[in-house]
Amino acid sequence: GIREGRSAIVFSLLYPFAGNDWVLECDGALYRSGSTMELGKSCVFQVTTPRTLPFQRSYKIYRDGELVNEFSSNDHQYQIPVTERGVYRLEVWARTRTLFRAGISNDTPYILYNPIFVN
Repeated sequence: GIREGRSAIVFSLLYPFAGNDWVLECDGALYRSGSTMELGKSCVFQVTTPRTLPFQRSYKIYRDGELVNEFSSNDHQYQIPVTERGVYRLEVWARTRTLFRAGISNDTPYILYNPIFVN
């Protein structure tokens, strides 16, 4: 729950949360926001967003407060290898269009996950 740090800030007015997930799979075990784990031989972040999310997504992964990976896509699933220790956070942003200026796109925060601690 919230006390363990297993939470995320979701801007559900943009799109409902159902169908989103961020986990770290490491040597067969799964870890979520708020978890602390030891870096193993095979560690991969798995990021999932709903197939029906109508916006292009931007993903930002931070390690120890520094942006270490950023990419945009319409795909709904990614795997990102983890090879270094640190405190990792994920942000998912949506490229939206304003109602008044249909030709202008804005990046809007959609989900801000609490960190996963990799020792």
